[in-house]
Amino acid sequence: MNHWANSKRVVSVVALGSLLTLAAAPAFSQEVVGSIVGKVTDEQGLVMPGVVIAVSSPNLIAGSQTATTGDDGTYRVRNLPPGTYAVLAELTGFTSVNREGIILEAAKTLGVDFQMSISTVEETVTVTGESPLVEVRSSRVGVTMDTDLLENIPTGREFEDILSFQPGIVESPYSFAPVNSVHGGHVRANYYSMDGFQMIDTTVGYFIGDISYDSLQEVQITTGGISAEFGQASGGVFNFITKSGGNDLSGGVRYYLNDESLNRNNISDELKAQGFTEGTSIISQNNWGGEIGGPIAQDKVWFYADYARTDRTERAPALVGIIDPAFNINKYMGKVTWQVNANNTFVGTVQGRHDDWVPANANAQVTEDPGSYIFNTRNQDNYLFKWASTLGQNAILDIRYSENLGGGSDRESFDNADAIPGFQDRATGKNFGWFRQDRWNKNRDAKVFKVDLTYFNDDLAGGKHDFKFGYENGRDPFQSILHTPGSLEQHLLFGVPDAVRLLIEPRRGARRKTRNSFYINDQWTMSNVTLNLGIRFDSTEAWTPEYTEGGGLQASDEAIRSDSFSIEWFPAVAFPETRDIWNMNTWAPRAGIVWDVGGEHTFVVKASYGRWYDRVTSVPAGGAGNALYDWNDLNGDGLFLTSDNTAQPGELGDLRSSSVITSGSFDVTQFGDPNLSNPWTDTYNIGVEWEPRQGYALQVTGIIKRETNLLGRRHLARPASAYNPVQAVNPLDGSPITIFALDPAFRTASSIRQSTNIDFVDLKRSYDGVEIVAKKRFDGRSQFQLSANIGNAEGNQGTSFGQSFGGVTYSNPNTLTNFYGGTNLDADLILKLAGTYVAPWDISISSFYQYISGFPLDTFETSQGFQPGSVTGRFLRSDFPEQIVVERFIDVALEPRGTLHQNAQHNLSFRVEKSFIFETGKLGLIFDVLNATNSGTVTHVQSLRLDSPNFMLPEVTVLPFTARLGIRFSF
Repeated sequence: MNHWANSKRVVSVVALGSLLTLAAAPAFSQEVVGSIVGKVTDEQGLVMPGVVIAVSSPNLIAGSQTATTGDDGTYRVRNLPPGTYAVLAELTGFTSVNREGIILEAAKTLGVDFQMSISTVEETVTVTGESPLVEVRSSRVGVTMDTDLLENIPTGREFEDILSFQPGIVESPYSFAPVNSVHGGHVRANYYSMDGFQMIDTTVGYFIGDISYDSLQEVQITTGGISAEFGQASGGVFNFITKSGGNDLSGGVRYYLNDESLNRNNISDELKAQGFTEGTSIISQNNWGGEIGGPIAQDKVWFYADYARTDRTERAPALVGIIDPAFNINKYMGKVTWQVNANNTFVGTVQGRHDDWVPANANAQVTEDPGSYIFNTRNQDNYLFKWASTLGQNAILDIRYSENLGGGSDRESFDNADAIPGFQDRATGKNFGWFRQDRWNKNRDAKVFKVDLTYFNDDLAGGKHDFKFGYENGRDPFQSILHTPGSLEQHLLFGVPDAVRLLIEPRRGARRKTRNSFYINDQWTMSNVTLNLGIRFDSTEAWTPEYTEGGGLQASDEAIRSDSFSIEWFPAVAFPETRDIWNMNTWAPRAGIVWDVGGEHTFVVKASYGRWYDRVTSVPAGGAGNALYDWNDLNGDGLFLTSDNTAQPGELGDLRSSSVITSGSFDVTQFGDPNLSNPWTDTYNIGVEWEPRQGYALQVTGIIKRETNLLGRRHLARPASAYNPVQAVNPLDGSPITIFALDPAFRTASSIRQSTNIDFVDLKRSYDGVEIVAKKRFDGRSQFQLSANIGNAEGNQGTSFGQSFGGVTYSNPNTLTNFYGGTNLDADLILKLAGTYVAPWDISISSFYQYISGFPLDTFETSQGFQPGSVTGRFLRSDFPEQIVVERFIDVALEPRGTLHQNAQHNLSFRVEKSFIFETGKLGLIFDVLNATNSGTVTHVQSLRLDSPNFMLPEVTVLPFTARLGIRFSF
């Protein structure tokens, strides 16, 4: 497709968006707000048309909304933000009925029915405390964490900690952002949003920013039955809904302190015997901030603002006695809500995070040399705008625009005075000096325009319909500048020079993605049965602008340190603008059914099916490449460069592999298969939702997920047939094992890796499980949420951050050995219990308990044959001198993926808060304990390679018993 064709496509998309904009007047997205529906009858059970229904809440900027029952006695009130509502039913000649304390959560539809009696006098009967919990029309599966749970449950004070409380969700270790697995899915399969705005770093798939914990009003978690409005989210949709202020001035300040004197050591005698004397712990942490919100104009303009700061120093086991990692995080948010008139609302939000990490790579690979530490600075700012309007009772339009500015992520060596090329020992995994890159900047912006048109029809095809038509345009520019001192990497093998990799410098990544999405949903209600039907179309183009790599550092390269020198090993490479590198078009159907058994809104049966396609997180533009050579250290000085920064004579040995390209030889299909198709996930859910008594709810859901057509990489010039089988002995049990050595004829073949759908092996993941959730709503004295997940996650591609995006090269058949089994975050049983009890004298006691049966044992080490939960064997050239000619060694998994597991994780935390009530506000004194049982579960080992000196030695444990003191004042 040429550039003009792309332009015509974009024009068509914009034209359709404009037509939608003109079709009706603009309202809040149905996935952020909720609805209240119901039926009004008289004492004989006959329906009552013409009854006026008024809903009111302090969270509703207009104060109240009204509706009138139709001929069938039913009503619907939509576009209601989360909050506590009163619902009043009035008709002349009848006693008015007012139901108070109706708690509405985001995206929920609650059934609130009325029975009215004839009366000759004007009177109102008020009913309180009868707020339903069961969702009666949507087939979504999930939970909502409201203000009561957010304020009381002990957490780490970061917004992502909230997800850990939720059923079926587990954290994956990744230091720079929250990444989570839902029901065994991979961690890039989630949709993160704030107030309904997409908040995703589309280059990697995690949350692009941060949110102050105290700015949250509610967190909506959807893990099944996800509507067609959301694409690329086979895991979960996480919507963080923030506060908006109100007609009354409110706010508060808070301070939380963790200190080393409040911690305990959770290292057992068994760990001490392995030389592991101290685990991961907090040396000091200070969290403080404040918030304020209120009216600029009563019932017209509200504002809300929040600031939060965290300063933290940790103890990392790998760096004990060398350096204590430290970081600081600054978060800010400002929000204005303007009720322009009765039908129009504008919301504008500015939100961001600026932080520093020193060092950012605190692991066993950098233990022995501070020169290899990395300093990280990240700046992320988000601008969100929404115009919403309501037209009568039949049409709603919502228009949103957001800019997520994720640039300014700088990395450089911790030791600024020593800008010399670094080393990595490939035998031990240790880094020395500036290995890889010394500093890099990334511009990871994301711009999204979204428009939704919702149309309601109460008499079509025998039922009521809520139609929703949507269009979304996303643009994701990506810029980077990477540089390694000396433009090379020096590899050692047990301290002996082994290889040198020469790089084209500097590396300037420039990639683009453009996405256009259309979706249609219909919520079709027929009596007590509702069908949720939808379909989504996504068209994603991946392309690159014109740019150049190599040519040495320029004066304009402000991102590169002035004292970092570069060497031009290869000439500069000019990349032309290249359109349609990938052009993927996908259709994703969604279908669900909800049966309100008996029509009492207390027991529903739900089932749903959906297909989701993976988010396109990488553009296969590749780069100018590099070349790996043998390093012949002829003079034994352990240095490749001379004092004038040239290669020492005779030390550049035979070429092992090369991916170097030239300006004239660039072909984008070398990096990405133009015929590639998007991986997809099919998910099936069936379950029940029951409110056995007022304020209690039970959900039971069966889950089946199948991920297929997964991506991988292959060597274009090194197919699987380029490897010769070698018979060896498995050192674990003495059984025969086949390894594969590269044929010498392919020694110098290009090592360019193409992203594609691997055709010679079936890459897949699966999950089968049952989820049980029991919940009690806060009634002023107590609340709880209990969940249990029993399931099994299997596959032959990982689900953690580094293994979920198809980056494994499968041409080497050694990667296919024992590669099927339990995935990285597979756990047979997950139990969670969170609750609060308010004791006498205004003392609140809250706790959270989590049990995880144990993930496959993992490591931060990377090697060719690494599989999580599997011991790796290394087979040396010296042991097979005739069969292994090219490689120095071959790494192969000796047992199936997921064979080795961590011990079960038990984590109990609790909070005690004493409140003091004053005329001017409320003061709370808080005492938290995290990991009250002081468990010391090892989550990562240093190496899973059998012959490594660090084999199975612990590297990371869970945080020990940690106490925290806090104080907060609110008014």
